[in-house]
Amino acid sequence: MLAGQIWKALFYRRLKGQPEPLFLFSEQVVSAAALWMGVRLWMQRWQKGDPIVLCATGEGPEYLEVFIATLVREGSFIAAHPEKGSEYLSGEINRWQPDYIVLNRRDALEIPGYRICSEVNEHRNAILLTRIHDYNDLANGHPLRKMASTERRVILSTSGTTNGAGRWALLSDQNIFSVLRSHVPRMNIRGATVQSVLPWNHAFGLILDLLPALLTARMVIRDSGQGALALHKGFAIDYVSAVPALFTRWLQDDGWTSALAQYRGGILGGAPVSEALADELRGSRFRIGYGQTEASPGITLGKAGEFEANFLGSPLGCEVAILEGTLHYRGDNVCEATVTLEKESSGTGSESAQLEDALHLLEDSIRYRNKVEWQDTGDVAEPVNAGFRYLGRADHNFKLSNGRFLDAVRWEHSMERSLGLPCFILPQDGGIRILFVIGPELSNFAASSWREKVAQHARLQLGSLEGYVRSTEFIQKDDLPVNGKGVVIRSELASGRSLLRDDYVGVRNVS
Repeated sequence: MLAGQIWKALFYRRLKGQPEPLFLFSEQVVSAAALWMGVRLWMQRWQKGDPIVLCATGEGPEYLEVFIATLVREGSFIAAHPEKGSEYLSGEINRWQPDYIVLNRRDALEIPGYRICSEVNEHRNAILLTRIHDYNDLANGHPLRKMASTERRVILSTSGTTNGAGRWALLSDQNIFSVLRSHVPRMNIRGATVQSVLPWNHAFGLILDLLPALLTARMVIRDSGQGALALHKGFAIDYVSAVPALFTRWLQDDGWTSALAQYRGGILGGAPVSEALADELRGSRFRIGYGQTEASPGITLGKAGEFEANFLGSPLGCEVAILEGTLHYRGDNVCEATVTLEKESSGTGSESAQLEDALHLLEDSIRYRNKVEWQDTGDVAEPVNAGFRYLGRADHNFKLSNGRFLDAVRWEHSMERSLGLPCFILPQDGGIRILFVIGPELSNFAASSWREKVAQHARLQLGSLEGYVRSTEFIQKDDLPVNGKGVVIRSELASGRSLLRDDYVGVRNVS
C-alpha cells in the first residue's frame, strides 16, 4: 500500500461513522464521525492530489480537519503560526508560497496572488485562499514538487525560528511512521482520556501528542493547561504530555500532586528537567523524552518513572552517540531536508516576478539530509544509566582573548558539583564572567564574606584560567530570565545588563 493510501486507510477506519475519539474544545464537542465529515469537505476543495497547504487556524476542529485532509490527499501540510501576528504570518506565506492557505476568519489577509474561495464549512472558524488563475503555471514549478510528496508530508519550524525565517524541517512519511512505531507502544495512550496542551504547530505537540491521540485515544480535550486539576476531576483525564515548566506549575497545587497516581502516562520534553521536578515525578508513570524537530522529533525516551535532573532518556528508534562532545543521531527519524529561510523576496516588480523570486529563494534554501550520516544536535551531553544527561548547548562555549577555546558547559557542571551552586560561565571582555545562582534556601548565607569565599574557590578551581576572570556575580533563582519552557535565556544573561537586586552586588576580581 502506498504511503498516501496508508493515511487514508488509517483515518477512514479510525473516524468514519465512529463516536470515538471524542474531541472537546472550549466552544464545541466533535465526534470522530463529525470530524470525518469535515475532513471530506476540505478534501473536495483540493482540486487535485498533492496540495501544498499552509494552515494558520487556531487549534480547533478546523485545524484537525485540514491536517487530516492534507495527509489523506497525499499533500504537504505546513504548520504556520497565526498566534504570532499578521506580519509574522505574512512572512511565512511569502516564503513558502503554498497552493492553499487556511486562515482564521478574523485573520483574513490580502495576500498577493491569492483569492478567497467560497465557503467550505460555515460551522468552522476558517476560510480558504487559493491561487488566482494567472499564477497556476508558476505554482506548478514549486520547488517542493521536485521531491516526492511522501518526502515532504509535514513541514514544521524549529523552536528558534523567528519572523517566518530560520530553520524548518521537512518530515517524510518514513520519518513520522518511524517515530510513531518506536514511541506509541511505550506511551500507554491507547484508550486514554488525553489533555492536549502542547502547541500543534510544533513537532512535539503534533507528532508525539496529537497524532498518537488521534490514532489511539478515547477522548482528546484541547486545553491551555490553566485548569489542569479541574479538567482532571471533571473528565477523569489520565494522560498528558507537557514541557517541564508546566508540570512545575501544576505541582504547586497539592490537589494535582495527589492526583498524579491516577495518570497512566505522558511525556515531559522540550526542556531539561530540574532536580526538584525529578524528585516529584520519580516513580510515576510519566516519562522523559528528548528530540528535535529535525529528528521527527524522537531521539530518546526514558522509562516510566525514571527521573533524574537533566536526564534525557535512552536511545529509541535510532542510533545515538556522543561525538566530539555533542549528542549525534542517525536513522529513519532523520528529516528528509531542512530549509533555512533567512531572506524574503524583494517585494519589487510585478506580483508574478515577486512569486518567482520567492520560489527561487526557497529552492536555494533546501538542504537534503542522509539518514545514514550522523546528525549533530548541538547539545553537550554525557552517558549515564544506559542513557544520556544533558549538560548544555555547544554554542554556549566560547573563545578567550588568547584564542583558547573554553568548554564553558563542562566548567559550569564541574563548579556546581564542587561548590554546590548552579552557575553560568559567560564571555566578558575577552575573559570570563561567572554568575552563581542562589536559591531561597541560601538567602541567609549570601552575605558579602560568604560570596567572597565562593568567588575565591571558583578562581582556584579554574587554575591557569584564573587570570581571565573578569567578574564573579550572584543572582537569585527567581530573578533568572526564562522562556515559556522554563529554560534560562542565556542571551539576556550575557548581555551585560544588571540582573541583580540591590542587595546582591556583584563580587568583582576577588583575590
